[in-house]
Amino acid sequence: MRVTSPAEKAIITQFFVALQDKRIFYCALRNYEGLPDAIGHDLDVFVPRKNVREATALLTQIATDFGLALGHVHERDYFKALFFIPINGGAVLHIDIYHGALTWHGLGFIDEQAFIARCMPFNGMAVPSRADEAATLCLISLIWGSFFKERYRERVKELLHNDADYQLALSLFQNILGESVGKNLLDAVLRGDSIDGHCWGAALRHSVKKNAFRRNPFKSILCLARYWLVEMKCMAFPPGRCLECAADKDCDTVIAEIGPAVDLFGGVSCHAMDNLRRLSLPRFIIAVMKMRKQLADNYLIVLASTATQNRRSAIKRCIFNILIKIANASSTTIPQA
Repeated sequence: MRVTSPAEKAIITQFFVALQDKRIFYCALRNYEGLPDAIGHDLDVFVPRKNVREATALLTQIATDFGLALGHVHERDYFKALFFIPINGGAVLHIDIYHGALTWHGLGFIDEQAFIARCMPFNGMAVPSRADEAATLCLISLIWGSFFKERYRERVKELLHNDADYQLALSLFQNILGESVGKNLLDAVLRGDSIDGHCWGAALRHSVKKNAFRRNPFKSILCLARYWLVEMKCMAFPPGRCLECAADKDCDTVIAEIGPAVDLFGGVSCHAMDNLRRLSLPRFIIAVMKMRKQLADNYLIVLASTATQNRRSAIKRCIFNILIKIANASSTTIPQA
């Protein structure tokens, strides 16, 4: 968690107020305990799919009013990631509008209307019920990535300390996996047992598909088709080359050498970010040039793409080679913006 700037604090607060004024349901999905005074590496906000466009417009306008420019948008079928650059320098504000937080490939695994009805107030904002938060912390990474996030285990135990919350969470697991299998998974998490991500991930995905088609096969086909159309569009027209910056002192030689190449084009070192950020390359360079400020030089700068891993690696290698050749061929004096 990092302390938010006055502008970030105001943006988050006013965004939530604006959603309430427009009667758009929202909730901060996780890591909300410090909001708006502190934020993790991003903020995940759930809104219904039908309200995504309006929520995006509200957030963008509020951020602009406080001096942050929209630097990059990465949109998929289940979320919309917005990256805001402070024009006068500072950390990038990353907010995900996560309208598909309760789905996998467009197929729901927790009933959205019931989830909304169970949400509760916390410090002036809406957050999930304790059972829903625990279920999403356990299930999302398993369903999507076949791994369990160990850092959430203690939080899940804390959330389900009360028996009523445990019973509700248990019913959510059992609705997906069945009575005995659902109980086995939840109890394994709470006992501290090792979670076989590949095994449980496969079981969850199979159950989500089976349950969805059992409830409404026609709707399930439409949801899957919509998901894969968006995915194919992302692969055919990737969001663009991106800069990824991570505060990792253990720089390997190849990555560390990218810095001078970026300096050559931007005139200053890459903005020092305390965790992973993605920005479109042209807009990032423009923002850096406007900053006219020398920043910390002990941060990684990796050129990549927000599309598939293969495309990402290929673009990173290609652009790295081009920039390094240009940097090596140029004079030692870095042109200033």
